[in-house]
Amino acid sequence: MNTQVIESLLETSLRQFVAAGEEGNLFLAEKSGLKLVFPLKSNDNERDRTRISEQEIRFLFIRAIDNAKDFDGYYAVEVPTVKKYRFKDIQPIVTGENKMDGYCSASIDVCLYNSKLDRTNLIEFKAHNAPLKHIEKDILKLVKESGDNYFVHVLKNIDNGTLPNVIDKYKDSISHVWPSDKCKNNCRRLTFYICVKSHSLIFKKTIELSQDSESDQLVRELAGKFQWSHDDITIEGWEKIKVISGE
Repeated sequence: MNTQVIESLLETSLRQFVAAGEEGNLFLAEKSGLKLVFPLKSNDNERDRTRISEQEIRFLFIRAIDNAKDFDGYYAVEVPTVKKYRFKDIQPIVTGENKMDGYCSASIDVCLYNSKLDRTNLIEFKAHNAPLKHIEKDILKLVKESGDNYFVHVLKNIDNGTLPNVIDKYKDSISHVWPSDKCKNNCRRLTFYICVKSHSLIFKKTIELSQDSESDQLVRELAGKFQWSHDDITIEGWEKIKVISGE
């Protein structure tokens, strides 16, 4: 599967995620050109009641695939993994064996297939500054399963500590899951997307993986100096994509 096509579709859907309107604001909904809007929470005490989740970005991505003329493959959602996992422990673990007590297939948010229906890419979507264990569980699956895989993370808004904290969770996850000797790492390439809706920004980082890769090396590749000045945010070593209103 052509990764340029996949990443173009992901970035299109992330731009739409940023642009999408919200319940109760007809101006924003019409301006976005989308039928999708974010609903409002019922708690009137919250300053910002708009509710976002990973479901919106997943639906937008599937819509982008269905409308794409240059995507010649197939997709499935909530796809059972090939490997068997156990998530009840403090640290999620995996085994290559088919029958082990307490281990079972997990699920992947979206799986892409080529024109011959071979699995080529796995995509996990995450919203908010989720706990480390939840992020680690997704990264474990993406690393252990075959393919050029993607972790797509959407954030409603941030302060100057959010992005460093999120990337630290990526680094900790890689440190924990990569050295596992229960099952070899099969992912060839792992790409991270972070989308910040409030700032109309998308950050992207790809790390190349091989059986000889060291977890310390991968962690260093993910690490980047964070800078925030006059509403301009950069992460050293990460590509920044600014979403322009009306795109």
